[in-house]
Amino acid sequence: MKTVIYGFSTEDLLDGLGLAQRIRELSGEELETFGFIVGAEPDVDGFDVIYKMGYAPTDAISKAILENISDTDIFIGPATKNGTDIATRLSAELDYPMITEVVDVDKVDDEIILKRQIIGGRGLAYYKFVTPITLTVPRKKFQPSKLDKKPEVKEVKEEEKPEENPEEKAEEKPKEEPEGTSEEEKSEGEGN
Repeated sequence: MKTVIYGFSTEDLLDGLGLAQRIRELSGEELETFGFIVGAEPDVDGFDVIYKMGYAPTDAISKAILENISDTDIFIGPATKNGTDIATRLSAELDYPMITEVVDVDKVDDEIILKRQIIGGRGLAYYKFVTPITLTVPRKKFQPSKLDKKPEVKEVKEEEKPEENPEEKAEEKPKEEPEGTSEEEKSEGEGN
């Protein structure tokens, strides 16, 4: 399963990696893990590749994730305002289902079940795990068991917008009125 774990800190990546490893344990499938960290240094092992990017708006981050990593089975991000915004954008762009704030994963009758809190934490909702999918995870809910891989780190630059050439900007000139359309003629025509 190709898994992309994105976040804004090493802790975000570790939380997502912990969830991905738990899914791997229950499914028996191999994981190919890609990290995508924004605005921080990737000081974490356990990933095949980590992409790092400076701070950017969430739409630019989701676009950069999609441009750099394709054919993803699982997206996992932090259950924060920005993390959920990126998850929503990824899900909408790829038409993936999305489950936010996953707090536990179990196997029931050979099916992987994801649990999320509802009603302000007073209840749990259960969802069957399918791929492709986008998930968010609250902080410190999952801790990775093994960090045995040293990732390759790749720098991602936000797509720069071309600057306008000031010489090409034409000065706004007031429109000249065609002959025969004086203020008097305009007001006379309105009364008809």
